[in-house]
Amino acid sequence: MKKSDKIFLIPIILFSLNLIYRLIDTAKIIKYFPLDYTNDLASYVAQLSFLDAYGLFANVPNWYNGFILFQASAPGWALFTLPILNLTNNIMLSTYLSIILLYILAFISIYLIGKHIKISKIKTIALYLFIFANPMAIGGFLKQGRLPELTAFVVFIYIFYLALYYKDNPIDWKILFLAPLYTFLIISHQPETVLGSTFLLGLILTKNFKENIKIISTLILGTLLSSFWLIQFLQAYTQLNLIDQEFGLWLLDFNSFLISNLILTGLTIALLGLFYFYQKDKKDFLFFLPTLTLAFLVLTRLITFIPIYKEIYPDPWTNFLILFTSFFLVSLNYNKISKKIKTYLLIVLALAAIAAISYNMLFTPFFQDYTQTEYDILAVMPDIEERFLILGSQSIESSYPQAYYSYAALINKNTASGWSDWSKDKDYINLITNIGFTEDCDKLVEGLNELNVLEIIALNEDCTYLTNTCNFQEKTTSNQACLLSIE
Repeated sequence: MKKSDKIFLIPIILFSLNLIYRLIDTAKIIKYFPLDYTNDLASYVAQLSFLDAYGLFANVPNWYNGFILFQASAPGWALFTLPILNLTNNIMLSTYLSIILLYILAFISIYLIGKHIKISKIKTIALYLFIFANPMAIGGFLKQGRLPELTAFVVFIYIFYLALYYKDNPIDWKILFLAPLYTFLIISHQPETVLGSTFLLGLILTKNFKENIKIISTLILGTLLSSFWLIQFLQAYTQLNLIDQEFGLWLLDFNSFLISNLILTGLTIALLGLFYFYQKDKKDFLFFLPTLTLAFLVLTRLITFIPIYKEIYPDPWTNFLILFTSFFLVSLNYNKISKKIKTYLLIVLALAAIAAISYNMLFTPFFQDYTQTEYDILAVMPDIEERFLILGSQSIESSYPQAYYSYAALINKNTASGWSDWSKDKDYINLITNIGFTEDCDKLVEGLNELNVLEIIALNEDCTYLTNTCNFQEKTTSNQACLLSIE
């Protein structure tokens, strides 16, 4: 073992154990549908079930009185997972298997990169774990279940590998592999598409005119192959008022997003500093220039003033910057680094790994077991026959109403709400938002009628109030929960 490899041993051990433990914890989704608040997974699982039941771009009746599936969201992960679902006929098992498969594909991509840049196996493993087992990745990919983001990120790393290969080699026919990769990147997640496209400008800067024609033609081909979805998305982008969400403004919010912003600031400084020691020649500088520019713009927060980029929320930035920071770190020529600095780096990485694992343990929730409330609500849902909503004078502390709407999709129940608000126009979403629980029975019934809602789920004293005062009819109960009809 090289002396420089020993620097990475402690982080490798800690990150490996953390990743394995979190993957085991995530496996609980096979048996228990995720209902907690720290959870985007339920929405994606529901959309996968819609794809299986109705097909791409179908008008799905289960949510929002009907909406067009994947008109305003990317179908990449669902298309990737659908063949697994067809094999297993178990949607939650298929979802978990897709996570495992994506992590395996990610390792293969990192292995290819490590082999190309000729680093040791220890450094290759470290690179993989730094990128996919860091606390932000664990929280985003595994706990929150942002699988479209994970899918796009894995695809981007394969694109990164191809770009690295062609930085050092002439463009040949194998550049055609870039086309399907770019297609799948586009249909998987928009932020990674923007960041990946910007990164590829670096490859173009290192090549001559003839080679650039081949690269650009391949990217155009990839874009055309994605047009079956991209055209509809661009139309919906305007029609559904998706423009100017400005999620990038979160980069300026050091109150609600303090930790994320501190991490981003640290990453940009580390990336720029490590590149200074990594850079070998002018070609390297040109190749990474777009990435370095993005890092500088994030560091200064000037990125929040640039169209398109200001729509990107912190997580994709974090993943993007961790990738390149980790790449530069493992690619350094450690033979030119003094023993003292190596020792210092070993201590810093060990402490950083301990801090990262501690952050995960303290602030990244594990899979939340059901309380009696969840069991009660789930118990009444099979009896739903009409379009329903969950209403209450108080919010449910341990679970998220939208998660129940996602679960309803799996048992083929219809709701006036859903968990894909960007797929419906703002006027309709405002109706849903404003319906709320009110003690004015006439106003409540009027709002429900406007949304074609004939049944509601309520809890505890709300059940008594709605039956006694508003004359709703009780259909079924289960301890705290009741299913009521407004007819």
